[in-house]
Amino acid sequence: MARCVEDLDLLFRVITGVDGIDPHIYPVEIRDCNAIDLKNLRIACYTYNNIITCTEEIEAAVQKVINLISNAGLNIKETLPAGMEQTADLSNDLINSTDWLQRTLERCGTEITSLNWVKEAKQPSGSEYNMLIEKIDRYRSRMLLFWNDFDVLICPVSPDTAQPHDTPYEGEPYYSYTSAFNLTGWPAVVVPVELSEKGLPIGVQVVAPPWREDVALAMASLIEREIGRLKSPLL
Repeated sequence: MARCVEDLDLLFRVITGVDGIDPHIYPVEIRDCNAIDLKNLRIACYTYNNIITCTEEIEAAVQKVINLISNAGLNIKETLPAGMEQTADLSNDLINSTDWLQRTLERCGTEITSLNWVKEAKQPSGSEYNMLIEKIDRYRSRMLLFWNDFDVLICPVSPDTAQPHDTPYEGEPYYSYTSAFNLTGWPAVVVPVELSEKGLPIGVQVVAPPWREDVALAMASLIEREIGRLKSPLL
């Protein structure tokens, strides 16, 4: 969470890099987002992920950004990665396959109310879990081919605006617009671009290839600059 893309870039530089503690950090070069030549980027976009349809407000907001990019003379094409339709099933299977979520909630003292499905999830055997990881690896490999033809992707964050905290989760593919990139591990930046009729923010998602946070930040900065920052809500 940040006030603007500039803040996000600063935060990224602060938290990035090997710290001798986190075993999941890799010694990858931090690139400067200001050095990106936007006119040479091959940009992809979509408003439907072949899983769940967005509301008209969401589609209009994303289309607004697509038109902005097109009018700026940048190279943009409507398409999406192959295999995207598997996202919801794989994400739900992964969440339901281990009891880590229940342990985490209990450790943090969180009362499980709308998350009763966590308790009811059937734990798979070791063999079944291995098969799921193999499916996810194949999914990630197929998705990765997308970056042979593109450098950045513009898409919705969710099919609708934010839901109330007590909204029951029944495994519906509501989160598939973001869980796709949780599964692949691709960097993504969300830029608020519009307010709904109810005054809720609508954002667009800027996704880049692995280790190319600089590309995502550069494109997000362009969108923010052209559209302007939304007024912060009263807290």
